[in-house]
Amino acid sequence: MTSLLLAWSLIAGVWWGIALLLVHFPRRSKNLSISSFSKTSDIHLSIFKPTPPLTERDRLDSWKKSIESFLSQMGPTHEMLLGILPRDIPSWQPTLDHWKKTYPQVSLKIISDLPEKQYPNPKIAWNKTLSLHAKGEFWLWSDLDITVPPHYLSTILREYSGNPDEYLTNAYTIPSIENAPGLLDALFVNVEFFPGVLLLDRLHLFKTAFGAGILFSPALFSDLKKWDHLGCSIGDDFELSRFFQKGTLSSTLVSTSVPKNSFGDSLRHYQRWHKTIRWCDPIGYLGLILLFPLLGALVSSLWNPLHLLSVALLWIMEIGIGYLLLQKTAPQINSSSLGYLILWPWIRPLTWIHSWLPLSVQWGRTYWNKPNKNPLL
Repeated sequence: MTSLLLAWSLIAGVWWGIALLLVHFPRRSKNLSISSFSKTSDIHLSIFKPTPPLTERDRLDSWKKSIESFLSQMGPTHEMLLGILPRDIPSWQPTLDHWKKTYPQVSLKIISDLPEKQYPNPKIAWNKTLSLHAKGEFWLWSDLDITVPPHYLSTILREYSGNPDEYLTNAYTIPSIENAPGLLDALFVNVEFFPGVLLLDRLHLFKTAFGAGILFSPALFSDLKKWDHLGCSIGDDFELSRFFQKGTLSSTLVSTSVPKNSFGDSLRHYQRWHKTIRWCDPIGYLGLILLFPLLGALVSSLWNPLHLLSVALLWIMEIGIGYLLLQKTAPQINSSSLGYLILWPWIRPLTWIHSWLPLSVQWGRTYWNKPNKNPLL
């Protein structure tokens, strides 16, 4: 048992060492090619921005900043399709008026038509409605809470091949949180998710897409069945990537924000992320057991109390690794919010176990007990 625990800990230690190296040493920039496009400012691009029902006014403020990071880069051949429910228009109106004055050159289309087909996945229901108004030769799907750096649009357009059988996507991190429970989101995104994405990209094994940003040709959606498939899937970005022959990870990293939630809300969000990955890639998710030596040490201590020392050492090691990765990827997180870091090494394996149980997770107004809600899929 001792040798098994030692090997288990060594495997986990090697991974965390690789994770630290990947995050601390910047990736090489992608080779930017202009063979497909003579000038990125001449490309007709439609940016999709569906909005959820507005329930928190302070959340609207963070969405404004995210949208403005796009508006400030848009040219005359770009358009943004902003889907807003009719009842939410009054809350948005002052901001819309401000944008009209501040960005007079930007084509900002406000779509308040209710989605014609109410899919279980509300984001896809909105995107299908927005697609009826899109005029661009390329589409960029991007979640509402995504903030992009300067020159984002010109960079991704230069990186994208323009091939209708390919897509370009963006990885993302959470640079700051509004309250302490949000640390759980940052730990998942910045510490658990982000290093793995970088590794797959370095090994040329990258095969998925992320809702933070997906650039592709609309020719893909000539088939209504594809809309239906995505609309009934909780992992719509993963399912979208499966329609293409090839996907590329952009060199541009974007950021997302976390609303003010209770610990219970953050934990449910964390569980939904894990459950979705388990559904999308069960074999890969099963392999995560190799990264939970803390769980093995706890179980083995039932037979050998001396292994409690291993529990303590592994616990401290994972807290330290989480702290180091957060320091690099989330410099705006206040140290006073790091209390939940103590619990994280235990939340991870327990959530992994939870993800294999026949329990549902909630997203939007739907409870999901499988990766799709369509019995024909």
